[in-house]
Amino acid sequence: MVVQATPFPHDPCRHPRLSPFLSHNIQHPSSPSVHDGVISSSSSSSSKIHQNFTVTFLGTGAGGRANVKRAPSSTALRLSGCTFLFDAGEGTQRQLSMTKNLGVKDIVKIFVTHMHADHVVGLLGIILQKEMSVKHDAGSLTTSSGSGSGSHKHTLEIYGPKGIYDYVVMNVIMTCSRINHLHLVIYELVGGSDLRRGGGGHGGKQRHKMKASSSSSSYQPTFGRRSASNNNIEQRTIEMGKDGTWTIQKLAVMKEDDVQGRDVHLRVGIKAAEVLHLPGIQTFGYVVEECAPCGKIDVEKAKGLGVAPGPKYRSLKNGYSVMSDDGLRQVTPGQVMVDGNGNGDGMDKGKGKKRGRKFALLGDACKVPTPMMDLCRGADFLVYEATLEENSHAVTKQRGHSTATMAGRLAKQVKANILAMNHISGRNDSQESINELVTFAEKANCHTSDILVAHDFLMVSIPEQYEDVLETKGTQPDQGHIHLV
Repeated sequence: MVVQATPFPHDPCRHPRLSPFLSHNIQHPSSPSVHDGVISSSSSSSSKIHQNFTVTFLGTGAGGRANVKRAPSSTALRLSGCTFLFDAGEGTQRQLSMTKNLGVKDIVKIFVTHMHADHVVGLLGIILQKEMSVKHDAGSLTTSSGSGSGSHKHTLEIYGPKGIYDYVVMNVIMTCSRINHLHLVIYELVGGSDLRRGGGGHGGKQRHKMKASSSSSSYQPTFGRRSASNNNIEQRTIEMGKDGTWTIQKLAVMKEDDVQGRDVHLRVGIKAAEVLHLPGIQTFGYVVEECAPCGKIDVEKAKGLGVAPGPKYRSLKNGYSVMSDDGLRQVTPGQVMVDGNGNGDGMDKGKGKKRGRKFALLGDACKVPTPMMDLCRGADFLVYEATLEENSHAVTKQRGHSTATMAGRLAKQVKANILAMNHISGRNDSQESINELVTFAEKANCHTSDILVAHDFLMVSIPEQYEDVLETKGTQPDQGHIHLV
């Protein structure tokens, strides 16, 4: 039975094997049931879901008009106690307050795909709530300790195209707001087809060229520099690399804080690249990739080598060699690391070695250039828009958006495990329309990916992955070609 009820407007997919990994991340006193098999809290597979890598769709609607079933764009990626937010359309702050396990307090990074209103209007509310949260924490620390230890500045990082700094500062100043406790760092991704520096905006064939600008590093904000300084807002830039991508955070860079179990968000690599949307609107996609996960330690082996259970085990799990407790020898991870079956070298018997998971989210686009496609290859979870109807292929470039067929084809080209389509038009909110979107995407995808249409508050848990997934995917499309383990 399908219950058509807000905020759960439809059955998001037709793949029973995805069922144990889908749920609704919303606090609701009378949450309605959905299609049998889509939600299965009692499934035996539920115990295998790792809640440290979950995606929650906060807003899945296309901009332009109000939609009671879908909020403007926003997606959250939860990583073991911290949250990455992708876009913040109008009402994102309220959407966050309605979820079960997400809050503004835990957001450490916000990634803005482009400067259209339906992707950025909700930023100010999130920033100010984060400021209040940090202020409260600082006050609590000061009260409890009797000293100024509570004055430590918590940090929120925002990444986006040229203009995001001016936009945030203008909003803070014009609303007479103050940022005194939160350390707000805004990174602008400079270079590429950045057209906001002046000139070249909307004319001719220059609209989609992606050349790095020699003047990008000399850009200065045009609004409120002094006021921004008083408000504890810092501006930084990230230059485009020679490969046409922006490296926000390098993969597999372990720090001592990681070894002690803190700063989980530092254990991932983050990159960005451009997609083509509309003239003069530089638009990005972002890819987040985990470091290779830790294995387990054979305690008896470790004891035999002179390392008793303790803090050194965490170092070994994170790839660091340690000295034996008597200080006479060095013990390497390879000497003591095993999997749950007792196999050495961190290999799971019959599955291969565990690898880090990869999440990719692309902004509004009518075309995805090669650098972005290269970043997305092998993504475990790909989020891409399906705004336009299938009869709109002739105007995709003019409108700057994609169809479900285009989304399915992209997922096939990059060999994504799961494709989640978002930025859905209000014309496609019926179950029949949703089914059509999935059908068109599946036809173009040729059984390469599992496909779903996202709706607000849909939560997807991405399970652990193994290195042999990409080699076998697609060979048996009727027998579960996506290895959800």
